[in-house]
Amino acid sequence: MSMWIDPYRFRIPDDGIPFSNVVFLYHYEALNGVGTYLDSSSYARVHSAGYTVSQNSTFPKYGVASCNVGTGGTGGGKPNFADAVSLTLGTSSFVFETFVRFNAGSMGVLAYVAGQSDAAGANANTSIAIRKDSTDKMRAYCCNGAATIGDITGTTVLSVDTWYYVAYTRSGSNFALYVGTSGTPTTEGTASSAAAVNDSAQQWTLGGLGSFPTGLMTGQLDESRFSIGAWKNVAVTGVPIGPFNDS
Repeated sequence: MSMWIDPYRFRIPDDGIPFSNVVFLYHYEALNGVGTYLDSSSYARVHSAGYTVSQNSTFPKYGVASCNVGTGGTGGGKPNFADAVSLTLGTSSFVFETFVRFNAGSMGVLAYVAGQSDAAGANANTSIAIRKDSTDKMRAYCCNGAATIGDITGTTVLSVDTWYYVAYTRSGSNFALYVGTSGTPTTEGTASSAAAVNDSAQQWTLGGLGSFPTGLMTGQLDESRFSIGAWKNVAVTGVPIGPFNDS
């Protein structure tokens, strides 16, 4: 007699992030009842109108599919959703983490991985931004008013069509950016600020910067998770060895 075990129930060893602090979690495999990617967090966010799913079963990082971004479908396959109180950062600790794979179209140019901003990409309306610069190095920052805080530019030059784990964290006044493919990721840099992050009312986008139409990445995303009010030492927990837990 065989026993079926749900592969999405128990995934990787506990990494110190309580599930109650996870404000969104996408595996990019299951769909919700309205035909967009299932947000496996307790918030079950629904993508904005006009969004079309574009899955990639050829290049998943974990599981059976990843998310195509910048190719196919209305909105270029980028998950986007409205602002909510649960996404407010303030001075809270946080961990944004995802696996990202940049295609040739994103190399040597600005490519946003995630963020929240308006159609002008104005700092005053931006809360957080994670991107690859034209140097093919990662950069992440938050905004306080029109100024950036926790602004870190990495040192690792990324390669085309390669899966990278990217994590941007805050604990108190300490910000850090990590990039790696396996094992212990590289600490790309640190920054310090006690300032509060803007409480932006703009759209959140994965594979872009909110409603900003410039710098839309092409490639794939997998295992995108954002946790607020919790922190982990990514240099210790390392690159995740499997999909994130759903509970």
